[in-house]
Amino acid sequence: MDTTWQQVLKDEGITKIECPFSLETIKKWNQILDPHFKKIDFEDRSYATIEDLFDLGIFQDFFSQEMRMILRDIMPDPTILCLHAYEIKGQNDKNHIFSEAFDGWHRDIAELPGLQVNAPNFISLFIYLSEVNAGDGEFEIIKRSFTGPAINGEKSLKVIGQAGTTFIWNRALLHRATPNTSPTRRRVLKLSIQHNYFQNEHIHSPEFIRIRNLVKDPYLRFITGEKHATSPVAHQAPVTGHSLMKVIPLISNSQINIRFTEFLKGLWWFMRKNKRPFGP
Repeated sequence: MDTTWQQVLKDEGITKIECPFSLETIKKWNQILDPHFKKIDFEDRSYATIEDLFDLGIFQDFFSQEMRMILRDIMPDPTILCLHAYEIKGQNDKNHIFSEAFDGWHRDIAELPGLQVNAPNFISLFIYLSEVNAGDGEFEIIKRSFTGPAINGEKSLKVIGQAGTTFIWNRALLHRATPNTSPTRRRVLKLSIQHNYFQNEHIHSPEFIRIRNLVKDPYLRFITGEKHATSPVAHQAPVTGHSLMKVIPLISNSQINIRFTEFLKGLWWFMRKNKRPFGP
């Protein structure tokens, strides 16, 4: 298997790729999603769940042959942790998630015994469904930040771009969603995958079970957890061929500036959450 994907996700932790879908497809998805989000546009963060995407036909479109080969090149045994589209409300000066700690900086995955911290075991793929400019709640990440805290003055990367902008990142990196201070709602399609043999409570949910029972396609059954195993020997997804997509390097374009009051608030939140002071 071509290791380019694996290596860049180990070294940098994030890469941009060409969007595997046409602009016409992105436009079609938005038209399908518009009525769904219009019903819940009063929410700060509103979702179209994996089940919504399945019922709307977007789930089936998403797992095209090209997308299957992209995922295979990253991970030979991908199983879905989450798949959803979501919108972030505009004119908000707070992060829509993890706003209670360190200006929203966090990792999705903690260090796990026996696993290399920078190994691409837990990966997310984002597709911007709306244009995202500075101030639109753009995704921000610190490249190579597999360990340690966010430090003021450290370089970061804010991902902006047109609808269709697509990037893949290692969920062990420090990242955040910046506040969406613009008047428009930011819309994203997000897929998170992990190895087939890792613990995954989501695949036992009614939504995943329903989808597995409805689809006949072996790949869709696999990626929703049909072959989920608890041994270190992974089943491999039934995909042949390799993606022709190329890694597109992303260059840091910003720097961290955690406000002192937010730092103190985050420290207090952390100690309360862990019910102990810092230290062993």
